[in-house]
This record gives sequence, C-alpha cells and structure tokens, in this order.
Amino acid sequence: MKIRFLILLLVFFIKLDSGIEKIFSEQTGSGSIEFAQDLSKSKAEDYFLYTKANYQHKISQHDRALQTFQRLFERNPSVYAYLGYANLLFDSSQFQKIIDLPDNVKEKFKDNIDFQLTLAQAYLFSDQDKKASKLFETLSLENPNNEFIAYYTAVSYLKNNQIDKALGFIDRSLNKKSLASKHFLFYFLKSKLFMQLGQPHKALEFAEKSVELFPRFDKGWLFKALLCEQLGRANDAIKGYQKFLDLTGHDTAIERQLIHLLFLQKRFGDAADVLKKVPGDSPDYYFDLALVEWKSGNNKAALENINKSLQKVSGFRKAKLLKIELLLSLNKLDQALNFSADWIDHEPNDVSVVHTFMLLRRANVPVDSMVGKLQELAKKYSKSIVILSALSDLYSEKNDYKNAETNYKKLLQLAKNEDLKSKILFQLGYIYFVTNQKSKIETTLIDATKCSQVYPSAYNLLAYHYAQEGKKLDEAENLINKAIKLNPNRFDYIDTKGYILLKQNKKQDATRFFEQALKIAPGDKIIMDHLELAKDN
Repeated sequence: MKIRFLILLLVFFIKLDSGIEKIFSEQTGSGSIEFAQDLSKSKAEDYFLYTKANYQHKISQHDRALQTFQRLFERNPSVYAYLGYANLLFDSSQFQKIIDLPDNVKEKFKDNIDFQLTLAQAYLFSDQDKKASKLFETLSLENPNNEFIAYYTAVSYLKNNQIDKALGFIDRSLNKKSLASKHFLFYFLKSKLFMQLGQPHKALEFAEKSVELFPRFDKGWLFKALLCEQLGRANDAIKGYQKFLDLTGHDTAIERQLIHLLFLQKRFGDAADVLKKVPGDSPDYYFDLALVEWKSGNNKAALENINKSLQKVSGFRKAKLLKIELLLSLNKLDQALNFSADWIDHEPNDVSVVHTFMLLRRANVPVDSMVGKLQELAKKYSKSIVILSALSDLYSEKNDYKNAETNYKKLLQLAKNEDLKSKILFQLGYIYFVTNQKSKIETTLIDATKCSQVYPSAYNLLAYHYAQEGKKLDEAENLINKAIKLNPNRFDYIDTKGYILLKQNKKQDATRFFEQALKIAPGDKIIMDHLELAKDN
C-alpha cells in the first residue's frame, strides 16, 4: 500500500507542477517588433518566415513551426528571431535546446526579462537547479514585484533543496502587498515545503489557506485532497478530488483515485456514478463498472457491463469469475453452471478453472447437475486429469462409490506424478474403508505409502485401519507419527494417535491426545466417543 501511495504522490506532484504558468498573465513576447525594426538588416522573406513560424506555434503546429524556424536560420536572419524560437522550444518542452542557444543570442538578451525567464525555467525543468536558482535570484532582485519571477524563484529554491532560503523567500513574498493577488500560490508552495519536510498537518494548514484565498485553484484542491488522504481523512480527500474534477473536468488518474477511495469507504453507488462519467470502452473499464454496480447491489446492471467486458476480451479471467458470482447472486444457477462448464471446455487442463466449477456446489448448484456436465467433458477430454479428478471427487461426495472407484482407477493410469498417485490410492483406500472391502484396504494403502511422495492421510488411514483391526499396532504408531510430523495440527491425525495408544491400553496417554484433538475440533463426535472409551475404567 505504501508503494502504491508513493507512486500516486509522484503522479500528483507532476500534475501539481504542470500548468502553473497559466495562472500568470503572458510573460513572454514574440520579438516581432524588434525583428520588424531590424528589417533593414534582413530581407522581407525572413520576416514572412518568422511570422509564419509564430502563427504555426500559436495554433500548436510545433513540428511545422520548428521546420519554418530552421529555414529562417539557414538564411542567417536577425538575432531577434531567437525570441520566438526560444518560446517555441519552451512550449514543446525542448529545454536543453534553449540552454544550448548560441552565446551571442544569450548575450544579446541578457537584459530581456522575457528571455531570461525562459532560460531560467529551462534550467529548472532540465534539473540544472543551481543555475536556475542563481538566475531566478538575480531576476527577483532586479524585479522584486514580478509575481511570476517571485513564484519560480521560490520553486527553484525548493528544487535545489534550499529549504531555509525557500521558506524565508516565501514568507517575504507573503508580506508584499504587490504580490497579494498571488498569495494563494505562495501558500501552496509553503504547503509543498512542509510536505517535503514530512509535516503533513502543517502542510494541510497552508493548503487550506491557499484554496480559501482562491477557491478556483484546482492544483490547490488536488494537493489538499492528497494530504487529507495521507492523514486518513478519506471523506475530506473525496471532497477535494471532487472539487478538483469540478474545476478541471475529466482527469483519468484523479477519477481512478476518487473511485478507489469511494470503494474503500463502501460508497459503491457514488463510485459507480463517477465511473460512468469517465469515457471508456476497454474490458477493464466495463469490469470496474460491473464491480461497483455489483457492490452497489445493482446486479442486473453489473451483469450487462461484465458481458460487455467479455465481448471485448472473451478470456478475461477476472470478468469470468465476476460473471459467475453475478449469475449466482441473481439465482441463475443453470446459467452459472453452463458458463462454468463452457469455461472448462475452453481450458480443460486449467486446475483453477475446474476448482471454480467445484465451488458451485457451495452455492446450492445441484451436485447431480455438476456431475452431468463433468461426465460430458470427461468423454470429450478423456485424458484430462483435472476433469477426472473433479468428477471422481463429486461421485465420492454423493456416495456413488462404484463410479468414484471406476474414475479413480482411470485417473491412476494417467497419473505420472508420485504425489498425485499417492492421493489417488488414498481415495481408493478410503472407498474400500467406507464400503468395508477389508481385503483391498491394506494393499491399496500400502501402495500409497510406498510412493516417493506420500500423501499424509494415507499414513493416517492405514494406521487407523490397523488400530481398528487391533493388529500391527507398532507399525500403526510408526505410520501415524509420520503423518503428524508432516501435519502436526490435523485433529484427525492426533485422534488416530490417541486411538492407537488406547488400543495399546495406554489410556492416560490416549486421553491426552484426544483432549488435544478436541481443542482443534471442539464437539467432534468421533473424538468424543474415543475420549469416553479412554476414560472408561
């Protein structure tokens, strides 16, 4: 959860740091006047190319504008053309190219505040924090009442980890009446500063001041929501994210986070309302919508959305699982059974798919109906170990031991894994045990215990059989000790140990094991009967 929060924090800081310059009035000019005045040193076509490049920049055709500027520079135009070019590079995030502009250009505009601001921000966004901080500091001394310069000077101090300098500069800016219209931004920076210092309560105090001064400050609401979430104030965080979205409109990352929070607060209806407003047509989108609708109790709407998800990607596993859950919730047991069987038909060797099918009996799907489906699948996939295993287990569950034995024997012929062989032999031994086929019990269970990987219950059942028959009690004790070593907390194994001791006339020791077993399985009738026998003098 901590990792997830840190990732969100990084995403949100990117959002918080982007677009702040839009809050300020346009700071940079295109240099057109200076260039026009310098026409005597250039040609009319140069001015035409420059005007064209600026127009392409204005309508966001950045690649074309860059090409036009390149043609212009090939003609060796006036140096003033670099003002517009620098703005274009900035807007297309090519900060290093601004830094790499020719020295004569930088020298020409050393007193031009617009160019120097662009250069300072280029340093800042290229992580050349010391150079940015130095240049912003110079600009702020020369222009103490410039809001834009003041804000980015504080930002540069923060990025350069000059916390004390940043805090002092921010506080001085907050005391300047000339910067009053942008005080909300400085409170915002102060909030980020205290967040950086690991003081979220203090950070929240200044975030609240920021949005109080300027209620339409979307980044402020976003940061406040983030702080509230970190402090465990989920409902306040939800309000903050909702306010941010009201101000900005659609934002996928924030909408997802809002939905996540609403979901955690079990406000499933609200989560569904937010998700419905998010444009989407992906399998995940419809799955998420189905999930919140289901949690809201709108099972029919949830089923419609899960079907849309599966129409996009038919093998979407999470969607299939949810569809089964929804069909069961709507008491459409036959549909749930058919859908699950069809899933096995597409993935006949997937253990998890068959396991999901087997869970249907917990939802009151008739076992006979499940057996019928598995019989059909077993004919089609006669060598599928997982299908045969499930069918055999269901036969055993409904006490149809004849069919169970037949299928376990088929399964035994297919099994190559020693652990699986031991389990199958145990199941056969259990069938012989409950049907009192004494001639087959011992040989079958001995075979189970001879496998290189033994299923522990095979040791237990063989030991219990010996104890019940009153024979080979030393061997029985050896077998049950092996089972308990593998699974020391199995109450039935512990009961068998006590039963063997009882048969050895060690009633006091047997009593201790029966009592231990009852602590794990209180009220178990067989263990209680054994305990009564042990206490019977």
